[in-house]
Amino acid sequence: MRNFENLSNPPRVLTILEKLTIMFNGVFAQIGWIFIAFSIPFVFAFVLQSEVMTLIKFKGDIKETTGKLIKTEATSAKINKQSVFEYKFEFVDQNGSKQSGLSYGFYGERPQTDSVTVEYVSDNPTLSRIKGMKREIFDIWVLFVLIFPLIGFIFVIVSIVLGLKKISLIEKGYLYFGKLVKKQPTNMRVNNRTVYALTFQFEADGSKEEVIAKTHETEELQDEPEEAILFNPITRKGFLWDNIKPALNIDNHGMIRVPFKLYYFIAPIVAIVAIIIALKVMF
Repeated sequence: MRNFENLSNPPRVLTILEKLTIMFNGVFAQIGWIFIAFSIPFVFAFVLQSEVMTLIKFKGDIKETTGKLIKTEATSAKINKQSVFEYKFEFVDQNGSKQSGLSYGFYGERPQTDSVTVEYVSDNPTLSRIKGMKREIFDIWVLFVLIFPLIGFIFVIVSIVLGLKKISLIEKGYLYFGKLVKKQPTNMRVNNRTVYALTFQFEADGSKEEVIAKTHETEELQDEPEEAILFNPITRKGFLWDNIKPALNIDNHGMIRVPFKLYYFIAPIVAIVAIIIALKVMF
């Protein structure tokens, strides 16, 4: 049995770095952050070339004027197997300044004459388009690509919620010891190993309590006659000590310390930087 004699009763306090270490740790957290980090650049590459940007920026006082079509050429983009064409045009804004812009459409949408009606934002004439055509290559439907970072965000949110529960128990939980009374396989697998649900039973303030831990590393929770449990009698929630990663330490003052693991932070930092850059370019 590990020596827990020095462990102080709650309340305990974790540093911000320790809390982040717990929330960024775990398979779900790392998969989620990696998914976000790799998908965000591709997602925003599509979004920035879609009519979503028109909805965001092309608003306010819209002026109309007559412009001139000066060039038409096919782009590398295709929608429903049809090539998307780029139409370059010029016009003079309300201030008498010469402006140029691009619009997009299929070849059949090409204006019949070189004279075109141009719409532009009064406060920013650089935002313009040929009336009836798109300012960007792709339609709004391109937003479907958001499903990829959304999956990552779901994984991250789940891991953060679980992390917050663990943090709460580390700071407010009391120490108990429970015996394994049930071990059942689940339908999940991690690293080609079955994830098991292990039920531990113990007594807290005279009542019989149970805590269920799910893990593929069952040996860590079966190496003692009784396993340490952090349990909050008020919320009736608990975690197995050995099922909290990274492994917890007890310092000389009886406080629980969480060791810093740099590699837990790499994927979250890359993902957050990618999001900030994408939002900055977008707005």
